[in-house]
Amino acid sequence: MEEQEQSKENEQQAGLDAWDEFLAGDFLKAESVKDKDEAFTVLSQQIVTENNERSMRIELQKTGIPKPLKLDLNKTNIKFVKSAEITPEGLIGKKLYFNKVETQNPKGEPAIGIRIYKIE
Repeated sequence: MEEQEQSKENEQQAGLDAWDEFLAGDFLKAESVKDKDEAFTVLSQQIVTENNERSMRIELQKTGIPKPLKLDLNKTNIKFVKSAEITPEGLIGKKLYFNKVETQNPKGEPAIGIRIYKIE
């Protein structure tokens, strides 16, 4: 029992020798898309509920990034995927390609966003 407690404490303390894990972030951002020809592979999808609103969250993998990135699909990206006649389940394993676009953040301020423009 004592070994299990020690193991659990070690797990919780792992990574405390560097800040990188805390700065990397789990979500795909425009800065993560270096080139519109970069492919991000969909590993999984799930429905998330925040503030009583449901949204689709996908997990993406990109070569060179060790940790998967999450992306909450906005309505524009959902409409694009739907127009390609791909179901949420059917998205798993697909490669997504993104363009950077000028948009607004939730506060109405100018921002750079990402839009899916190709699915393979």
